Amino acid sequence: MPELNFHPVTLEDYDVVWKYMSKHGEGSCQHSFVTMFSLYEKYGDAICEQDGFLYVLREHLCHDDVRVYLAPMGDGDRKEAFEMILEDAHSHHAVVEFQTLTETASRFLEEHFPGKFQMTESRDYAEYIYSTEKIAAFSGAKLRNKRTEINRFYREYGDRVSVTGIRKEDFPEILEFEEKWLWQNREDHDSCALEREARAIDLQLEHFDALHLSGIVVRIDGIVHGYGYGTPLSDSYYDALIEKGNRDIPNIYRVLFRESVKQCALSHTYVNREEDVGVMGLREVKLSYQPEILLKKYIVREKL
Repeated sequence: MPELNFHPVTLEDYDVVWKYMSKHGEGSCQHSFVTMFSLYEKYGDAICEQDGFLYVLREHLCHDDVRVYLAPMGDGDRKEAFEMILEDAHSHHAVVEFQTLTETASRFLEEHFPGKFQMTESRDYAEYIYSTEKIAAFSGAKLRNKRTEINRFYREYGDRVSVTGIRKEDFPEILEFEEKWLWQNREDHDSCALEREARAIDLQLEHFDALHLSGIVVRIDGIVHGYGYGTPLSDSYYDALIEKGNRDIPNIYRVLFRESVKQCALSHTYVNREEDVGVMGLREVKLSYQPEILLKKYIVREKL
């Protein structure tokens, strides 16, 4: 088999990744180009386009005896594409680990490589996918409390509130708010993870247009109290990447979610709000918005 030659993902690779992600990504955020590019520090994503497939190696997660990949995406012989990955790992004297495979991809491996892989469902990495139409209106009986809460927000703040699309001139205020948010939330979260996220936000804002990002800024009395942004995953799915709000403002996160969808995602059928990474409070919040789909994810490792 031909060798897979990976190179670190760069901004110039956006169109290549989009070509495969938008058709074969299943609406999952795992193949998001924005994540690959801006979280290179964490994952070290490197890509290889070969024979109609895109391969992704997570170099920073690899060990001496384990090579970590995402599922290959493309048309053609998918079994052969997985065999290419096995061959690549074995050539490095390592076994294969696939991180956060969807249920579809995991079933494919079970069917075509019976007994070869150990598969473990990871509830912490299940992705929450919502109907954009329902979220834009908080429609239905199950979201009645959300409608009540957001109406209470607008009754309290009225004309003092402005919700506008993010523009480049907003970046300095957003970064100033992000610095304050980081400081206020440091004790309640993994500080290293928060600081890494802050560096990713800096990079995302620096390349906002090139990354095809769109978002909103919420101001009260002209002062930024929240912002959020995301990016398309396909024509049908939008990825809500970042939401940050001042927790001293009741229901600010209701506003951020609904208004982000209304202003940025309504041309898509679904919005992916990503995983909860095992944070129970975050899980409860995400479930409270009544996801249409809870996209199961699996950690899959080749058996020795």
